[in-house]
Amino acid sequence: IKTTPVAGVTVGKFTALNKPHESKEPAFDNMVVETHENVARWTAPIEFAAGLDPAKLELKGTVFAQACANVCLPPQDYKFTATLGKEAASTSP
Repeated sequence: IKTTPVAGVTVGKFTALNKPHESKEPAFDNMVVETHENVARWTAPIEFAAGLDPAKLELKGTVFAQACANVCLPPQDYKFTATLGKEAASTSP
């Protein structure tokens, strides 16, 4: 997962909320691949510089993934945009 840099915003390492199944894939020279069933959710710590209003920001990026149903599509970058609602943005530690 890659994010587009935004001034005053630091994005930490992404981790999967639902642990993926890991297995060696013979089609890819036994490379270890991670598989998610139905839904894959990821989270990352985000720090905002003083004075920034997180509720007004959009974080954009890409996820390099391979979608599979009965057949698998070639891996590609999927674009995303993440926003925070007013409730989430007002929460502080």
